[in-house]
Amino acid sequence: MRAVEAEGLVDHAADVGDYLAESLSALADDGAPIAGVRGQGLMLGIALTRDVARDVAAAALDEGLIVNAIGDRTIRVVPPLIITRNEVDEAVLRLRRAFESVAQPGERA
Repeated sequence: MRAVEAEGLVDHAADVGDYLAESLSALADDGAPIAGVRGQGLMLGIALTRDVARDVAAAALDEGLIVNAIGDRTIRVVPPLIITRNEVDEAVLRLRRAFESVAQPGERA
């Protein structure tokens, strides 16, 4: 706990977590079936509009990204406290590709 405090990881998690939440929410603008993003800091849940959480989690793993389907319509994202904005950008890109791989015909993701 001292290291977390001394290295400013709580503030870092809040800052990068906000950036991650905004980046994930932006995927919905590109057609991903995202109803919303909720959580605090770097512990986030992605609420989906369709029952594709398990398919997206499997596709994300194929992209080298570990996320957790915690229901038919919810994906949990809990990156390490030391994640950078550049790494968030890479993770969101991989998650975008995962959504695209499970998109329905005629649907953007």
